[in-house]
Amino acid sequence: MRKLIWMFLVVVGLAVALPASALAAANDIPGTPLALGQTVSGTLDSTTKPNDVYSIHLTYGQQVELTVANNPSGSANTMLLLPPSTQSIANASSLMTADTDDNWDGYDNGQIIYTPAVTGTYYIQIQAGGNNDIFGLAIAGSAAKPLYPTHVFLHPSRVSARRGARVKLYASLVGQNLAPIAGKSLVLLYSTTGKTWKTGSKLRATGSQVTFVFALKRTTYFRVCFKSDGTYASGFSRRVVVKVK
Repeated sequence: MRKLIWMFLVVVGLAVALPASALAAANDIPGTPLALGQTVSGTLDSTTKPNDVYSIHLTYGQQVELTVANNPSGSANTMLLLPPSTQSIANASSLMTADTDDNWDGYDNGQIIYTPAVTGTYYIQIQAGGNNDIFGLAIAGSAAKPLYPTHVFLHPSRVSARRGARVKLYASLVGQNLAPIAGKSLVLLYSTTGKTWKTGSKLRATGSQVTFVFALKRTTYFRVCFKSDGTYASGFSRRVVVKVK
């Protein structure tokens, strides 16, 4: 409870301290983008600027907590959470609403706690309640941020070689839209059966594009592994084989 009260005080403090010119947000969809953990503030007027609209990307099953607060000396406002299908606030249907009429800790607060059933971009609308509406908006989430997907590619310099030959294997790590991911550790795995895999101390490299060199003794299968670093998801390349002639 103390933590929530402290958060509300900070939010309202920010709203009062920041100049209105620095707080302007969009009036309609697509809204001003926000993220989990972010706090913003704004000034509304039921005559000149009745709405601030924000957007936030939410993932299926990822709970979000939206808290709006204002000083009791100002006008109360209403917060609405709008679905991804919303085209304009003019004809919007709210998923949930909250207002700041509930004064229980010396400040007026409203809160929405919502767990989306569909991944997408949702919209937060703050409606002015009068001509002196200075508010703060805090966004918190209980779920971890989803890892970014990865793809690992591998191809050998040749598909067959003499016993004892040194074969080059080219690996690359990319993310969304096939953009290279630099500075990550890649490990070359090898197997003579294609089922049980081994790695050597020298078969590791860092970078988005790396080259491994392997001394071929017999027909060998290869694949490259990237281990998740907490930001990017783990990935494996397809299996390739280099045969001994």
